[in-house]
Amino acid sequence: MGNRVLIVDDDPTLGRVMCRMLQSAGIEADSVLSGESALEKLSQNGYDLVFLDLRMPGLDGVETLRLIRESNLNLTVYISTGFRADYMDSLREAASDGLDFEVVEKPINKQKLMSIVDDVLLREEKNA
Repeated sequence: MGNRVLIVDDDPTLGRVMCRMLQSAGIEADSVLSGESALEKLSQNGYDLVFLDLRMPGLDGVETLRLIRESNLNLTVYISTGFRADYMDSLREAASDGLDFEVVEKPINKQKLMSIVDDVLLREEKNA
């Protein structure tokens, strides 16, 4: 699989900015605005990493994570949020249900974004 990242965020500007940062580093990146769109995109394309917004209309990040895990246990998912405290109970429940994910606080600067991506992609290469 190549170096592909999916950004899931209902803020289209944030999605575009994150994609541009990744693309400027030679990483394929796509962005979608909803959990539903993310599930569709994931069923059509292979990704190495997903940044998943927590607070979205429709399927929120935790619900989307649950559905992702039904079909893909190995995909690395970072829940990105500025509302971690509001969703702490849902995040704890997801973790106790065995759903694998990491959490990263918004805003995500370029250095943090690239650090996460480099770590995940290097890990993928070592396991290939």
